[in-house]
Amino acid sequence: MNLTPPVVWAPVTNALSRSDGQFIMTVPDSYDVRLFRLVSP
Repeated sequence: MNLTPPVVWAPVTNALSRSDGQFIMTVPDSYDVRLFRLVSP
């Protein structure tokens, strides 16, 4: 895996839910490796 620029990030539009004060988002497990960049809206 190479994270050297240029790295293409794809937006995820799945809905968030909240449970016990934590935000939860479920994503499909269709890939072996995934990295996520969390940003504030």
